Amino acid sequence: MLRSWITLAIGVWVLLAPWLLGVSGVAVIMWSNLLAGLILILMNLWQIFGQPVSADGPGSTDGSADKNGKVGTNNSNQKDK
Repeated sequence: MLRSWITLAIGVWVLLAPWLLGVSGVAVIMWSNLLAGLILILMNLWQIFGQPVSADGPGSTDGSADKNGKVGTNNSNQKDK
């Protein structure tokens, strides 16, 4: 979790760096940092605040497949017929 917060801070730095370093007049630097910073920020916000997946919650799986080969069904309490 700490790693995600650090990466989020790096994303904010990448986003703001052209203005803080005084190179915002160079369009390529400004737009590449803007795009890279936004991607880092959005991905890490999603990772930090996204809904966690728990092994006991809805949609949890035990890694097995059902009779039709569909992975993601919890068959630990069912017997094959």
